[in-house]
Amino acid sequence: MTSFAPVLLPVRPATCTLAGCGQPCSTGCSLVTTVARSYCGSTTPIDNETWKGPLAPILDAFRWLELDWDEGPEVGGELGPYFQSQRDDLYRAAAERLLSEGRVYRCFDTPEEIQAARAEAEAREVPFLGTRRSLELDPETVEAYVAEGRPFVVRFQVPRDQSVVIEDAVRGRVEWDAGLIPDPVIQRGDGSPLYNFATVVDDAACGFPT
Repeated sequence: MTSFAPVLLPVRPATCTLAGCGQPCSTGCSLVTTVARSYCGSTTPIDNETWKGPLAPILDAFRWLELDWDEGPEVGGELGPYFQSQRDDLYRAAAERLLSEGRVYRCFDTPEEIQAARAEAEAREVPFLGTRRSLELDPETVEAYVAEGRPFVVRFQVPRDQSVVIEDAVRGRVEWDAGLIPDPVIQRGDGSPLYNFATVVDDAACGFPT
Protein backbone atom coordinates (compact mmCIF):
# COMPACT_ATOMS: atom_id res chain seq x y z
CA MET A 1 0.00 0.00 0.00
CA THR A 2 1.47 3.35 -1.07
CA SER A 3 0.43 6.85 -0.02
CA PHE A 4 0.52 9.87 -2.31
CA ALA A 5 -0.27 13.20 -0.63
CA PRO A 6 -0.33 15.89 -3.33
CA VAL A 7 -0.28 19.65 -2.85
CA LEU A 8 -0.62 22.19 -5.62
CA LEU A 9 2.49 24.16 -4.62
CA PRO A 10 5.19 22.99 -4.75
CA VAL A 11 4.72 20.25 -7.35
CA ARG A 12 6.86 17.19 -6.67
CA PRO A 13 8.42 15.76 -9.85
CA ALA A 14 6.39 12.84 -11.10
CA THR A 15 9.53 10.81 -11.74
CA CYS A 16 10.49 10.99 -8.06
CA THR A 17 7.02 9.94 -6.94
CA LEU A 18 6.84 7.06 -9.39
CA ALA A 19 10.31 5.87 -8.43
CA GLY A 20 9.12 5.56 -4.86
CA CYS A 21 5.86 3.76 -5.53
CA GLY A 22 6.34 2.09 -8.90
CA GLN A 23 8.09 -1.05 -7.68
CA PRO A 24 5.68 -1.86 -4.81
CA CYS A 25 2.65 -1.15 -6.99
CA SER A 26 3.91 -3.50 -9.67
CA THR A 27 3.58 -6.28 -7.11
CA GLY A 28 -0.05 -5.57 -6.30
CA CYS A 29 -0.14 -2.80 -3.72
CA SER A 30 -2.84 -0.17 -3.37
CA LEU A 31 -2.43 3.55 -4.09
CA VAL A 32 -4.18 5.81 -1.58
CA THR A 33 -4.49 9.53 -2.28
CA THR A 34 -4.70 11.98 0.61
CA VAL A 35 -4.80 15.76 0.33
CA ALA A 36 -2.35 17.77 2.41
CA ARG A 37 -3.31 21.16 3.73
CA SER A 38 -1.29 24.01 2.23
CA TYR A 39 -2.05 27.54 3.38
CA CYS A 40 0.22 29.00 0.66
CA GLY A 41 1.53 31.67 3.03
CA SER A 42 -1.86 32.42 4.58
CA THR A 43 -2.75 31.72 8.21
CA THR A 44 -6.35 30.95 7.20
CA PRO A 45 -7.05 27.21 6.89
CA ILE A 46 -8.26 26.04 3.50
CA ASP A 47 -11.72 24.48 3.75
CA ASN A 48 -13.08 21.70 1.60
CA GLU A 49 -15.03 24.04 -0.70
CA THR A 50 -11.89 26.08 -1.40
CA TRP A 51 -10.01 22.86 -2.23
CA LYS A 52 -12.39 21.92 -5.04
CA GLY A 53 -10.65 24.25 -7.49
CA PRO A 54 -7.00 23.29 -6.82
CA LEU A 55 -7.84 19.60 -6.38
CA ALA A 56 -9.20 19.11 -9.90
CA PRO A 57 -5.89 19.68 -11.77
CA ILE A 58 -4.06 17.49 -9.25
CA LEU A 59 -6.40 14.58 -9.91
CA ASP A 60 -6.20 15.31 -13.63
CA ALA A 61 -2.41 14.98 -13.35
CA PHE A 62 -2.88 11.57 -11.73
CA ARG A 63 -4.99 10.48 -14.67
CA TRP A 64 -2.39 11.81 -17.11
CA LEU A 65 0.18 9.66 -15.31
CA GLU A 66 -2.27 6.74 -15.62
CA LEU A 67 -2.43 6.39 -11.84
CA ASP A 68 -5.77 4.97 -10.75
CA TRP A 69 -6.01 5.43 -6.99
CA ASP A 70 -7.78 2.68 -5.06
CA GLU A 71 -8.88 5.01 -2.28
CA GLY A 72 -9.12 8.76 -1.79
CA PRO A 73 -11.09 11.77 -3.12
CA GLU A 74 -13.83 10.80 -5.60
CA VAL A 75 -13.36 7.12 -4.68
CA GLY A 76 -13.88 6.87 -0.92
CA GLY A 77 -12.84 3.96 1.26
CA GLU A 78 -12.10 2.92 4.82
CA LEU A 79 -9.14 5.22 5.54
CA GLY A 80 -10.91 8.58 5.14
CA PRO A 81 -11.36 11.42 5.64
CA TYR A 82 -8.68 12.34 3.11
CA PHE A 83 -8.27 16.04 3.85
CA GLN A 84 -5.81 16.88 6.61
CA SER A 85 -8.13 19.71 7.65
CA GLN A 86 -10.62 17.01 8.72
CA ARG A 87 -8.10 14.99 10.76
CA ASP A 88 -7.07 17.45 13.49
CA ASP A 89 -8.33 15.20 16.30
CA LEU A 90 -5.97 12.46 15.11
CA TYR A 91 -2.97 14.81 15.11
CA ARG A 92 -3.77 16.23 18.55
CA ALA A 93 -4.07 12.74 20.00
CA ALA A 94 -0.72 11.74 18.49
CA ALA A 95 0.96 14.84 19.93
CA GLU A 96 -0.49 14.16 23.38
CA ARG A 97 0.77 10.58 23.24
CA LEU A 98 4.27 11.75 22.33
CA LEU A 99 4.17 14.31 25.15
CA SER A 100 3.23 11.61 27.65
CA GLU A 101 6.10 9.43 26.38
CA GLY A 102 8.61 12.27 26.68
CA ARG A 103 9.48 12.21 22.98
CA VAL A 104 8.35 15.79 22.38
CA TYR A 105 8.17 18.87 24.59
CA ARG A 106 6.48 22.25 24.84
CA CYS A 107 8.93 25.00 23.94
CA PHE A 108 8.21 28.41 25.45
CA ASP A 109 11.11 30.28 23.85
CA THR A 110 10.06 33.64 22.44
CA PRO A 111 11.08 34.67 18.91
CA GLU A 112 13.46 37.19 20.49
CA GLU A 113 15.11 34.54 22.63
CA ILE A 114 15.53 32.24 19.65
CA GLN A 115 17.00 35.02 17.53
CA ALA A 116 19.47 35.96 20.29
CA ALA A 117 20.56 32.33 20.66
CA ARG A 118 20.91 31.99 16.89
CA ALA A 119 23.07 35.13 16.71
CA GLU A 120 25.29 33.80 19.50
CA ALA A 121 25.77 30.50 17.66
CA GLU A 122 26.61 32.32 14.44
CA ALA A 123 29.15 34.48 16.28
CA ARG A 124 30.81 31.32 17.60
CA GLU A 125 30.55 29.73 14.12
CA VAL A 126 28.73 26.66 15.42
CA PRO A 127 25.45 25.13 14.17
CA PHE A 128 22.35 26.57 15.81
CA LEU A 129 20.39 23.73 17.38
CA GLY A 130 17.96 25.71 19.52
CA THR A 131 18.14 26.32 23.26
CA ARG A 132 16.26 23.39 24.88
CA ARG A 133 15.74 25.65 27.89
CA SER A 134 12.17 24.43 28.18
CA LEU A 135 13.43 20.91 28.88
CA GLU A 136 14.79 22.25 32.16
CA LEU A 137 11.30 23.23 33.37
CA ASP A 138 9.60 20.94 35.87
CA PRO A 139 6.12 19.59 35.00
CA GLU A 140 4.40 21.95 37.43
CA THR A 141 5.95 25.00 35.79
CA VAL A 142 5.02 23.74 32.32
CA GLU A 143 1.40 23.24 33.37
CA ALA A 144 1.35 26.69 34.97
CA TYR A 145 2.67 28.29 31.78
CA VAL A 146 0.03 26.49 29.72
CA ALA A 147 -2.74 27.49 32.13
CA GLU A 148 -1.76 31.17 31.99
CA GLY A 149 -1.78 31.07 28.21
CA ARG A 150 1.94 31.53 27.61
CA PRO A 151 2.67 30.94 23.89
CA PHE A 152 4.46 27.71 23.01
CA VAL A 153 5.09 25.24 20.22
CA VAL A 154 5.63 21.49 20.50
CA ARG A 155 9.05 20.26 19.38
CA PHE A 156 10.33 16.76 18.70
CA GLN A 157 13.32 15.96 20.92
CA VAL A 158 15.98 14.72 18.52
CA PRO A 159 18.20 11.97 20.03
CA ARG A 160 21.48 13.74 19.32
CA ASP A 161 23.69 10.84 20.32
CA GLN A 162 22.57 8.82 17.29
CA SER A 163 22.82 8.75 13.52
CA VAL A 164 19.81 8.53 11.24
CA VAL A 165 20.23 5.98 8.45
CA ILE A 166 17.71 5.12 5.74
CA GLU A 167 17.82 3.06 2.56
CA ASP A 168 16.24 5.39 0.01
CA ALA A 169 14.70 3.84 -3.10
CA VAL A 170 16.24 6.54 -5.29
CA ARG A 171 19.38 7.74 -3.51
CA GLY A 172 20.42 4.53 -1.80
CA ARG A 173 21.90 4.64 1.71
CA VAL A 174 21.50 8.08 3.28
CA GLU A 175 22.89 8.99 6.71
CA TRP A 176 22.58 12.07 8.92
CA ASP A 177 24.35 12.97 12.15
CA ALA A 178 21.47 13.61 14.55
CA GLY A 179 23.80 15.72 16.67
CA LEU A 180 23.52 18.41 14.00
CA ILE A 181 19.72 18.38 13.72
CA PRO A 182 17.70 21.00 15.63
CA ASP A 183 14.48 19.96 17.35
CA PRO A 184 11.76 20.49 14.71
CA VAL A 185 8.40 22.00 15.55
CA ILE A 186 5.61 19.46 15.03
CA GLN A 187 2.64 21.38 16.45
CA ARG A 188 1.75 25.04 16.82
CA GLY A 189 0.47 26.48 20.07
CA ASP A 190 -3.11 26.44 18.75
CA GLY A 191 -2.87 22.67 18.31
CA SER A 192 -2.59 22.66 14.52
CA PRO A 193 0.06 20.30 13.14
CA LEU A 194 2.90 21.12 10.81
CA TYR A 195 2.87 19.31 7.48
CA ASN A 196 5.73 16.89 8.18
CA PHE A 197 4.10 15.75 11.43
CA ALA A 198 0.64 15.37 9.91
CA THR A 199 1.87 13.24 7.03
CA VAL A 200 3.77 10.89 9.34
CA VAL A 201 0.69 10.48 11.55
CA ASP A 202 -1.42 9.81 8.46
CA ASP A 203 0.98 7.15 7.20
CA ALA A 204 1.04 5.42 10.58
CA ALA A 205 -2.74 5.56 11.00
CA CYS A 206 -3.29 4.13 7.52
CA GLY A 207 -0.69 1.39 7.90
CA PHE A 208 1.60 2.63 5.13
CA PRO A 209 5.13 1.22 5.14
CA THR A 210 7.89 3.53 6.35
